[in-house]
Amino acid sequence: MNILRASAVSLCLVFPGLAVAGPFADFEGQLRQAYGTYRAALFQTNMGNAEASTASIKGFVGQWKALDEVWKTNPPPQYEDDAGFAATMDTVSEIAQRADAQIAAGELAEAHETLEEIRDQIGDMRQRNGQIGFSDRMNAYHEKMEHVLLAGYAQKGPEALPALAAETAVLQYLASEIAANPAPEASDPAYEKMVAGLLASVQALADAADAGDWDAAKAAVAGLKKPYSMLFMKFG
Repeated sequence: MNILRASAVSLCLVFPGLAVAGPFADFEGQLRQAYGTYRAALFQTNMGNAEASTASIKGFVGQWKALDEVWKTNPPPQYEDDAGFAATMDTVSEIAQRADAQIAAGELAEAHETLEEIRDQIGDMRQRNGQIGFSDRMNAYHEKMEHVLLAGYAQKGPEALPALAAETAVLQYLASEIAANPAPEASDPAYEKMVAGLLASVQALADAADAGDWDAAKAAVAGLKKPYSMLFMKFG
């Protein structure tokens, strides 16, 4: 068995359910599966579930190690011109190991913040190589949503409605990009309902801002996170 074939077989053992299709698709499929395990670790650390956090981070560390061993020195074609590819692979490994140690020490909140760095590392790598997919659009929405949530609109009062309306227009655009470019798993029966929930949460905020209803706008801001989190956890 030659080296490339042996590597492909090894990866299929680490990433069950993936077929060998060629380096471009193989890497993207393996990356997406590892990213799913990463999302689970991010979610479980946020929920404070130590046992599930441990299982998720161990799974991600193992999957990323498998990716690293095969691809770091032999990047797939979409990343072969990226001088920072190997460094990103190393950085993600280091971050994951740091989060693993924090989880083992019971520092779940700290591990959650550490894991957020992985989202940025992978997103930056994909963006600089023109590889924009569902998770990248979810991350763009998340960044803007977090800005709105942390902007303190509830303390600013009704005079902040025009600024909030402008922020909402950006959220609407980013949400429409998510809806227009479905996840690879969009055939899952839960997918359409979750996307609809995300769109509805943004529309509720837009309607409140357009109506000048400050109380409804505050409630709509508070209602943004749950539908996003549900979609991110399962498909993001």
